[in-house]
Amino acid sequence: MDSSDETYFIVYEKHPEYPDLPPPLYDPYDWHIYDMEGNEIPFSQFKDKAIFLKHLNASLNDLNTAGLQSVQELYNSLKDDPDIVFIVAVNLPNDEVREWATTCGFTFPVYSVNRLSIPYEVRPRLDIVTQFWLRNGLLATYFYGWVDWNNEKTRQFLRELAENR
Repeated sequence: MDSSDETYFIVYEKHPEYPDLPPPLYDPYDWHIYDMEGNEIPFSQFKDKAIFLKHLNASLNDLNTAGLQSVQELYNSLKDDPDIVFIVAVNLPNDEVREWATTCGFTFPVYSVNRLSIPYEVRPRLDIVTQFWLRNGLLATYFYGWVDWNNEKTRQFLRELAENR
C-alpha cells in the first residue's frame, strides 16, 4: 500500500462525555431586559401574556423609524388589552435607546437587551425579527425584516394568541 492511499485522522478524545438524556428543557422566560431607566425586568414578568416582540440589532442610525410606525399604530390599537404585551428590544445600551425612542416619539415599550442573554432556542438569528409568543411561552411564529403590522389580520392573530393558553 502506497502512503498516499492511507487516510489519517486525529483522535482528539477517545471517550467523549455525553449529556444526560433527556436534555433539560429550556425556560423561554429565563432572561431579562432593561427599561429606559436601566431597571432590570425579568422576562418571566410577561408569563401568561401573548407577546409581540420586535428585536432590533442594529445601530440607531440604521433603524427604520418609518418601519416602526406600524408597530406604534398596532400598539395604539391594542395597548389596553391586559393579555397582550408589546416589547421592542434593542441590542444597545439603554441610554442610547432612551434618547432614540424619545426623539422618535414612540410610546410603545422599548427595552435594552443583551442579545446573548436570550435563550438560544428563541434568540433571533438576524438583525430585525418580530416574534409572536403564545401565553404558555411557546413561540407561535416569527418574521424577518420590516412588515406593516397595522392591520386587522395581525390584531386578530394577537387576540387569538391571548385567548390560547
